[in-house]
Amino acid sequence: MNPEQKIRTARILGYICLFVGVLNLAVGGVFAVREQALPGLPLLVTGIVPVTSGIFMLALASRKPPPGG
Repeated sequence: MNPEQKIRTARILGYICLFVGVLNLAVGGVFAVREQALPGLPLLVTGIVPVTSGIFMLALASRKPPPGG
């Protein structure tokens, strides 16, 4: 896998992680508004982790690859 493919893959996975994380946080917010706190904490955790990993992947994808490899 060359550096361009790695960057493209990191971007795609980063956007997928951000989408899933925001979706989980939105569902957790709906449960919080409806005052159904039972699945709230797991949804919050499974929302925060993908968002942070998506941001991390997008930050790594924005760096330039080293010259030569």
